Amino acid sequence: MPAAPGVDFISSFSPAVLLFTAGTPLTQSPLTSSTQCFTFPIINDNLVEVVEDIQFGLINPTGLIDPAGLNSQATVFINIDERAEFQLDMAAYTIAESGGALNVFALIANGAVLGIAIEVTVSTASSNPLSAVAPADYATSTMVFTFNPANSGPMLLSIPIVDDAVLESDETFRVVLSVNGPFAAVASAVNPFDSPVTILDNEAVRFNIALQSSEVPESAVNAVLVISPLDAIPGPSDLTLLVSTAPGTAAATMDFTPLSAVQVTFPVGASGPMTVNIRIIDDNFVEGRETFSVAVTSGDPRALISGSPATVAIIDDDRIIYGFTTGTYSVTEGSGPMTVTLRLEPGSGIPLTTFTALVSTTPGIATVPGDFTGLADFPVGFPALSVPGSTQDFFVSITNDAVPELTESFSLRVGTNDPDVLVATEFATCIINDDDRPVVGLQQIVYNVDEEMMPGQIEVCVQIFSPGSIPVPVSVDFTTQPGTAMAPMDYVALPVPNMVTFPAGSVTGTSRCVDITIINDNVLEMNGENFFVDITTSGNAVVSPGRDRATIIFAETNDLIVCNFDPTNGPTVVEDDTTVEVCIICNSNSLSPSSSITLQVISSGGSATGKAGLDYNAVTGNPPLVFTAGNTRQCVDVTILEDPIVENPETIILVAVPGAALPPGVSIGPGTTVTIQDDDALPIRIVPPPTDVPEGGGPALVCVEVVSGQLASGVTAVVNLATRGGSANAPADYTSVSMALTYNSGNTGNMLCISIPIEDDNVCENSETIFVDLTSTDPNAITVPPTSTSVTITDNDVAQVALTNADPNEFADGAYIVTECADEGFYFDISITNSVIKGPGVSCEISVETESGTAGCKSVAHV
Repeated sequence: MPAAPGVDFISSFSPAVLLFTAGTPLTQSPLTSSTQCFTFPIINDNLVEVVEDIQFGLINPTGLIDPAGLNSQATVFINIDERAEFQLDMAAYTIAESGGALNVFALIANGAVLGIAIEVTVSTASSNPLSAVAPADYATSTMVFTFNPANSGPMLLSIPIVDDAVLESDETFRVVLSVNGPFAAVASAVNPFDSPVTILDNEAVRFNIALQSSEVPESAVNAVLVISPLDAIPGPSDLTLLVSTAPGTAAATMDFTPLSAVQVTFPVGASGPMTVNIRIIDDNFVEGRETFSVAVTSGDPRALISGSPATVAIIDDDRIIYGFTTGTYSVTEGSGPMTVTLRLEPGSGIPLTTFTALVSTTPGIATVPGDFTGLADFPVGFPALSVPGSTQDFFVSITNDAVPELTESFSLRVGTNDPDVLVATEFATCIINDDDRPVVGLQQIVYNVDEEMMPGQIEVCVQIFSPGSIPVPVSVDFTTQPGTAMAPMDYVALPVPNMVTFPAGSVTGTSRCVDITIINDNVLEMNGENFFVDITTSGNAVVSPGRDRATIIFAETNDLIVCNFDPTNGPTVVEDDTTVEVCIICNSNSLSPSSSITLQVISSGGSATGKAGLDYNAVTGNPPLVFTAGNTRQCVDVTILEDPIVENPETIILVAVPGAALPPGVSIGPGTTVTIQDDDALPIRIVPPPTDVPEGGGPALVCVEVVSGQLASGVTAVVNLATRGGSANAPADYTSVSMALTYNSGNTGNMLCISIPIEDDNVCENSETIFVDLTSTDPNAITVPPTSTSVTITDNDVAQVALTNADPNEFADGAYIVTECADEGFYFDISITNSVIKGPGVSCEISVETESGTAGCKSVAHV
């Protein structure tokens, strides 16, 4: 491209004259002083342009140089040393998150573009990113701009900004300008080509609300609320938050000190957390885990609060502390139940509700139920608000077992599943001090000894009568005492002392015996001589009353006399028998002529009543029965009374008792029982029902009644009423019934009934009959006439008839009217007009009457 004079270079001559003198070689090289030169300035125009040229030509006015020769023309090229410098329009950009798009301009910082095109690229940086992230915060953008003489800028790149509705700090990214080709360069450091972009967040300042600890012990003094801003507080003013508490299961002023709109102010620029203390009240109530809430609010629209409200849990550190008041309790076995006391210990918390301790027993030497009544999780309650030192008693039942035994024990344990409870004294030992002494006594208190038949020795025994086993050894001393028999003539007295010992552990029924020698003196003596054997014990046992002395009675023969009731007569009697004979047999043949046995027979209980007018006359023993030698059987009559009462079999117990002192060697056997078989039955009959029951009149009642007599308590009499067909048929005319009716001692004055449902049909029929029968298989009931009855069902159905098929002109008001005077007669039909049908064997008679009219030959027919 030709350079322009005055623009690209300065031409101060035109043309330039070069003077060569004569004798100067033309081809001298290198140039010498004979060389002629000229100069011209090149203008540094600070323009970015293509290479320019200057054309030079030699002109010889003298004609000595051939203009067409070599090197008569020359071209000078001007090489460009400029670069176009480009920059961004700002060194740093700021845009609100809600600003939509950021406009970035590329500019020429230095130089001008002439005759060439230069490409410049502007883009968001993808390497070495800052805090903003594409595409979450902005859209990645790149634009290539071409600068040329026709379009020299500025060039616009619009970068979309994302409004993400996320509360966050201001974020940055970079916009970078770059160039392509040798004629372009980025601007120097003083001009921007790599500029940061700051996105100003348009959301509120976020605060996070958290408790230093969501669970605080009741003794912790304070619950600490931490308020942390997630971003520095923006201007233009401080930001104030309000803190308030709300009760939950924890109560304000009782469990914590409430807060109401307490101000917490964050100054502009603050980014660190602030704390709020909430006072926790340490009481001594046992209340478990309680909660309240802490809320943070603000009227400042810049504040965005998360984590509010926060819940504070107060962990109660009060515990109920309780236990037995002592580790050992004792009781005497016969003094009643054992009293045991539980106590809330000093330092115990106060229960807000009823607190229940659970007590259980564990057998030791003492067992259940022989020695005490066991407990299993037995509840012992302390009322609400019981203070330390409060006590509660409960009782353990002690069994007074009358068994001599050593001191026994069992254990108590108190516990609970409640974690808020501590047991100070968990176990206690309960001691039962026995107040029973072993009981011993003679096995037999009368011994009959036949001197002749029993020479040698008689064994007298003492035994343990107390239940169980004896805990300690027991010694018993036997001594003999004379009566009418004397030692040593009739027996050999026992030495003094004469001890027997029961070792510890001996059980009920264990016996120890001594032998006493009986002397057969071959002397004829009176029957009934006797002597005595006495026992005494040491202080650790007692003798059963009446068993401390045995009487030894001598007989001169081996014929011991026993009197027993005769089993062959009198065990059962029917109530209507006048008397029953009851006899006693004594084998009294061995009695001496001067001796006799007097017995009295008396009634002694049973289910029968021995009063006049009831079951029998009481037997009182008068007159007595006297047995002598050879008179071995005596009888008494027992009068049995007839009554009208139906009752179960009853019994009379008869016993024989001495009417006078019995001779030696006489014994009386057990009593006898007489059974009275009742012969009464309750007479029951049918109460005649009404003669007729209309077919539509409801059910028919048939009842029974008691004619006389009564039932004893607990005795019943059952009869049965049942229907059977007569002319009426079931189920068309009635419903069959068969029912048992029961009388007892409380309803014999009542009538008992059955109800027979009667069917209401539409059959025109004659009266019909139902039979009802009274029967019984119960021996306590007897049926008496009438035992059958009948119920008559009267029919309620009527057929309605009318004249039909008559000439309508001649039929009126239910009558057929004939006005002709002819002799041929007239005809009509008769029909039943309702739903009644004719039953079997039923006739329906219909009469037709005629009458003459009063005018002319008129006749009238009526049904």
